[in-house]
Amino acid sequence: MAGRKFSTSEYFNQRCAQMTPLFAFEGSDPFQAKEWRIKAAAKVRDLLGEMPDRVPLAAEILERVDLGDYVREKFIFDSDPLSSVPGYILIPKGGESRMRALMCLHGHGPGCCAVAHVVEPRPDYTEDQVRECIIQHNYDYAVQFVRR
Repeated sequence: MAGRKFSTSEYFNQRCAQMTPLFAFEGSDPFQAKEWRIKAAAKVRDLLGEMPDRVPLAAEILERVDLGDYVREKFIFDSDPLSSVPGYILIPKGGESRMRALMCLHGHGPGCCAVAHVVEPRPDYTEDQVRECIIQHNYDYAVQFVRR
C-alpha cells in the first residue's frame, strides 16, 4: 500500500496548483479590469442558466423578540414566483443609527434557526439535536457576531 494518497485537501491543493483558471485576471489597468469583468459576468450568467422572473419582495416581519442586548426579527420575502425565503435579522441595541451588517449564511444542519439561536424542532432535528449542534459547532454564530 506504499505510495497511496488519501488526503482530499492535498489532492485539491495540487490540482489547483497545476491549473490555470479559465477566467484568471492578468490585466494591469482599469480598462482591462472592466473588459475582464464583462466577460466573466457573462460566463457566470451562462453557467447559472435562466434566471426566474422578478417579483415584488412582499417582505413581512413575522415576529420581533427583545433579547436584552439585541432584537431578533423573523422575516419572510418572495424571491421569485415559486419561492418564499424565511430568515432572521439580529439588531444590536445601543449602536449607532448606521451600523455595518454581516450576512450569516447557514450551511447544512439545522439551518437559519440555529444560527440565530432559535431552538425549535426542524424536519430532521429534534430540539435537543439543535441545542447540541449549537454547542458542539458554535452554530449560533449570528448571535456571537451581533453581540460583538
